[in-house]
Amino acid sequence: VYDGNAHNIVLIFDDEKFIAYYSDNQLNKDNYLSAEDNTKEQFARTDFTNGKVTVYWYIVPIDSSNKYEHASGSNTINILQATNKWTIDLTCPDIALNYNINPKAEAKFGEHKYEIYTVPGTPATEGVDYNLVDSKYYFIKEGTYYIKAIVDGNSNYTGLDSGYIRFKVVKIAIFTDVIREGKQK
Repeated sequence: VYDGNAHNIVLIFDDEKFIAYYSDNQLNKDNYLSAEDNTKEQFARTDFTNGKVTVYWYIVPIDSSNKYEHASGSNTINILQATNKWTIDLTCPDIALNYNINPKAEAKFGEHKYEIYTVPGTPATEGVDYNLVDSKYYFIKEGTYYIKAIVDGNSNYTGLDSGYIRFKVVKIAIFTDVIREGKQK
């Protein structure tokens, strides 16, 4: 299952006596010289993270004295799509008018994005409900809003939708008292 890491197909051979040829196509004594890669390295492929990958290999002795046989074969790895999950569930505290929201959510795989709604299913409007400045939502209209976190899926992992949670945007009233001669007025 996909884990976010690159995976390897490793051949074990004496790199002092042999050279290996690797390809995505079958190799034999007639076509191994046309292989994309040839190396003394034992790592056949290190660049795949998902899907079914077959690497064909052909090993040739460096010494041409016919002391060693040629060898060929293939290896297949099938890395399945991972089921994504939230590692931090979505939260979003209430905020004061003209302040930015501070939602938190985190997925095991992929980048999440937030979507803001006036009611579930009806997106909030930039310039009416909020202003977007440097990827931050500053709310300019008080009220109850809804937010959800989304991760788009791909061939490596499934997508996620946190569902809606509610938060409020409220006015803050600031009161000041004038104190004169020890008395509050």
